[in-house]
Amino acid sequence: MNYQKIEVVSRWQSPSNIALVKYWGKKGLQIPCNPSISITLDKAVSDTSMQAIYDENQNELSFDFYFEDTKNPGFEEKLKPFLIHAQSYFKWLQHYHVIIHSSNTFPHSSGIASSASAYSALALNLCTLHEAITGESLPHFFQTASYWARIG
Repeated sequence: MNYQKIEVVSRWQSPSNIALVKYWGKKGLQIPCNPSISITLDKAVSDTSMQAIYDENQNELSFDFYFEDTKNPGFEEKLKPFLIHAQSYFKWLQHYHVIIHSSNTFPHSSGIASSASAYSALALNLCTLHEAITGESLPHFFQTASYWARIG
């Protein structure tokens, strides 16, 4: 596959939510065992940008994660298994160094679903970068992003 050997930047915001009735348990790849009811908080968002820098000598996942403008190795460790799995679809990841900046408009660890909104914004960025780097349009862009957000 020929990838665009360029630096690409993408930025998305995703709203968070508060669960009123939370699902209990998962089956398969992050599929809830039962439905949940939540309220979307459209003013409480995760704002995530991704910068992908091509490196012709790179053949494995390489990324840095910054939360609220501070490098966060703890979050990097939580994010690494997701990105390793995502390489199965976003094969270009192994040839780019990715820099991720994320922040919330609400306090972290406050009971608001920050991981859901963060993975949503991250997945939207992955899909946007995929289109820019591969030159291929994703026919089901938002469905693909939704799938990867749930995996996260």
